[in-house]
Amino acid sequence: MPDRFGRLLVVDSRGGEFIAFSINPLIMRQRYPVPGTPYGIAYDAKRDIAWITLTERNEVVGLNVAGGEPTEKHRFPTVRQPNTVSVDQETGRVTVTSGDNGGIQVISP
Repeated sequence: MPDRFGRLLVVDSRGGEFIAFSINPLIMRQRYPVPGTPYGIAYDAKRDIAWITLTERNEVVGLNVAGGEPTEKHRFPTVRQPNTVSVDQETGRVTVTSGDNGGIQVISP
């Protein structure tokens, strides 16, 4: 997922990390531990928040990625098996969808 700084934002589910890469040249710019099996990711360009689902913990975490090192700004409990996440760029509302028929959750941070 690209951010407004020209980086690609990704999660490493096996390693339990959030990683940001610049593309040209390919350089790791940020690396931050997010234990709990990170899976889905969405980026709020207006607020510079990367939203990451943690399937092992049934949580979603919001990391501010504007600085040199990500900082945790939000953490919320979610529906079971939170596989997908999206964010409304205007309102900042976060939608999390269960991969286990647990429904949909809308969060207004």
